[in-house]
Order: sequence, then C-alpha cells, then structure tokens
Amino acid sequence: MGVLAVIGTVLAGLIIFAMYPGGISPDGVFQVRQIRGEVPYNDWQPVSMTWTWHQLTNVFGTVTALLWAQVFFGWVCALLTSYVLLKISRRTWVAALGLFMLFMPNMVNILGVFYKDVQLALALYLAVLMMFLVLLQPKGRWVWAALAFGSLVYAALVRKNSAVAVLPIVAVFVLWFLRARGSRVRGELAKVGVISIIATGVVGGTVLAADKALAAATGATQNSQFTQVFIDDIVFGMPEEAIRSADAPQAEKDRIMFARETCKKREEQEGREIIWDAYWNCYGLGVNGAYTEVEDPDAVVALWKATVPHHLGDYAEYRAKTTWRFLTSTSSVASSAVRGDQVDLPPTHPKARDIHSGYVYAAAYGYMPFMFLGITAFTASIAGVVVSLRHRTRSLGAFAVFTSIILYVLTYFPTAPADLYRYSYWPFAGAMFGWLLIAASRRHTRRLRAEKKNRVAKQSRTEKDIQPVAHDSAADSY
Repeated sequence: MGVLAVIGTVLAGLIIFAMYPGGISPDGVFQVRQIRGEVPYNDWQPVSMTWTWHQLTNVFGTVTALLWAQVFFGWVCALLTSYVLLKISRRTWVAALGLFMLFMPNMVNILGVFYKDVQLALALYLAVLMMFLVLLQPKGRWVWAALAFGSLVYAALVRKNSAVAVLPIVAVFVLWFLRARGSRVRGELAKVGVISIIATGVVGGTVLAADKALAAATGATQNSQFTQVFIDDIVFGMPEEAIRSADAPQAEKDRIMFARETCKKREEQEGREIIWDAYWNCYGLGVNGAYTEVEDPDAVVALWKATVPHHLGDYAEYRAKTTWRFLTSTSSVASSAVRGDQVDLPPTHPKARDIHSGYVYAAAYGYMPFMFLGITAFTASIAGVVVSLRHRTRSLGAFAVFTSIILYVLTYFPTAPADLYRYSYWPFAGAMFGWLLIAASRRHTRRLRAEKKNRVAKQSRTEKDIQPVAHDSAADSY
C-alpha cells in the first residue's frame, strides 16, 4: 500500500496543479458571490454546499479551498478503494486499479470542478467504503458508522434525488455491522430489515432537520425551484389545446404559450432541438432575474395539475424522450476557465490545464465517447446486478453499489433537466468500483478454493481423516 499511496498522492497533486484554482460553472460563480456577501444566500444551489464552501473559504482565505477539499476526498476514496481491493483479492495489480478516480479521464475531468454532483459522488462513495471497513476492520465499526452517516446525510443534502440511492447502502451497512458484532444475521433478516428502515429514517430526518437549520441560519431565499420541472412538463410535453382549455390562471397559460413560441424560434435560429430547461431557454427568468423564483409559482402548479394528470401518455412520452437524451448524449465533460468582472479564476498553470483538457477531450472523449454517456454506466450497473448475484462472482457489496446507481438514474426520469456529464459522475464512479469488486471477489473465491484443495491434498497424503474445512464467512459478503 505504501507504493500505491505515493502514486495516489502524485496523481492528486497533478490534478490540483492542472486545475488550480479550480473549475467553476455559472452556478458556482453565483455561489461565490453568496460567499463574498455580494448577494444573499440562495437555495437555487444546495445551501449545504454553499455554506460548507463558505466555511472553507473563511478558514483558508480563498474559494480555492474547495478544490483542495474535493481532490483530498478523491484521494482518500482512491486509497481506501485500493485497500479494500487488496484485502479482498490479495493482488497488488487489482489494488492499483482502485486509484481509478485519480487517473481515469471520466473521473479527473471534473474532480477539480466545483459541482454538487462531484460532492454527491464523493459522499456516497465514502459511505460505501465505510461499509467495507465495517467488515474488514470491525473493531472500528462505530467510527465507520459515524463517517458513513455523515456522508449519506451530506449526499442527500447536496442532491435531494440521491435519497433513494442511499437505501441499498444503508441495508448492506446494517447487515455487515450486525455481522461485525457477531450476530447471526442469516436467520434474522427481519431484524436487519427493521433496523435498516429505522436507520434510513434517521438519515432522512437528519437531512430534513439540517436543511431547515441551514436555511434558517443563512436566511437563504426560497425559490420554488421545483417549478422548473413543472414548466418543462407543460411547455414541452403537453398538447397546445390542453394548455388553452385548462382550468388555470390565464396569465400563466399566456406565459407558457409565449415560451413555446420562443423556443420554436430559437430552434430555427440555432438549428437545435430544445426539449428542456425552459426557465433559461424561453420561459423567462425569475421575477427578480436569474436564480430567482418565477412570477407566480402557484399558477404553474395549478396549470400542471390541470394538464399533466389528464395527459399521462404525453407526459410519459416526453419524459422518456428527456431520459433517453440524458442517457445517450453528453455535454460539459470538462470545465473552461472563468474570466469575468464578478468572478475571475484564470488557470494558474495554463499549459497543465491544456494537457489535462487534451487528455479528457482528445485522448478519451474523442476516441471513446461512451466513457462519458450515462447509458454506459446504467447498463453496466444492470449487468453488474446480475453478475453480482451469480454464485462464482457473488458480491453483496457490488450488488448494493449497482442497485444504488440504478435507483439514482431512475430518479432522472421525471426530472432530467439537461444532458450534462456531471449528472452521471456517481453512476460512473460506482459502476467502476462495482466491477472491480466483482473481479476482486472472484479472485478471493478462487484463492479460498485453492487453499481448501491444498489442505485436502495434504490431509490425504498424511492419511488423516479429512476434517470439514472452515468456511470463510466473509467469502459470500464482499
């Protein structure tokens, strides 16, 4: 592990060097302005992320502290992954692949970019690794449980649709935690289920309480951001006649019809199909400008209720279209430097940034675009669920990770707002880890069988009675 730790540290250092002072999106620029006190806290982005970023900035004196934090946690996850794979497979080359978060192009591309999706992936990944430490290092199980709890809470805070993704992780964590205590869990699955439900409830309750506490402490403005999803459903998914005849405020119906016409004109001018993100593309920004609440959110909700439930076929067709686009196309696989009056973050090492971008775009995206398509991670996870349940490749941990990914991706069916790569960051990180787990578990099973065969052969040569060979209880668990 010493050599792998050195390699991992060098790789993390190269990422920081290339990305310094960090990649940032327009949303991130708005968060920086909140941190600097130029605008009030705003719940358009997760308040938990902005608040955490603010605290790091206060401690270290620069917004770049978030770059160090994200890469540090990526480094921790990479080393822990290598440790887990080494313990299971006992092969250094398998463990070396555990550093994938620090060298795979579809990981390093945005590890240094200030996205909530990156933080979500790191938080879920860390919780999964704590799950394995409970089994591999049971003496520290309460420490691992506390770290996993904090990670899952933060993941749900930065992305609400990740709440379902924690369910399989919590279930397997509880199972292994009880096993680490010496409980006979195979005969007490009902007990495992009850405790898992309670644990999930505690995580969910903590998320709700923390969310409200942070909103109250920061005075974050409320923007009814969910209305964006409703606006998309109506503008792009509902028939024109259904909108005109709906029992809803006329002013809102007029705004929706105007938005439809605006989007059509933009499609003709720009030569592209617009199927989502009406708030930014054609509906008009909030009543107080960008990142603010629309003029009449109640009217949007009323119009949605008056149309969508009566045209579920159109709704399903529209959402199938957005989900397919989200899975089969991608954009923003890396971040450009930010230059402007409000926030100016030029790359400190432009040549290193160019090499980094070339590695992502030219060497990877140019020749292997499937590495950045959500459908790749999704189908790999579906296949992983099947393989992880087979006898020769059984891996309960991999099953939990793959199931988490599938549940997470499915939450985008009613909500997919764009085809940005960052939405697939956790699916790719989890899928790669899951398949490495299957490979390591297969190696583990082969080793156990070889050891058993050798013991049997040795006993036969010494003409002793063959005693039952103790079964490694962890063999079926990894």
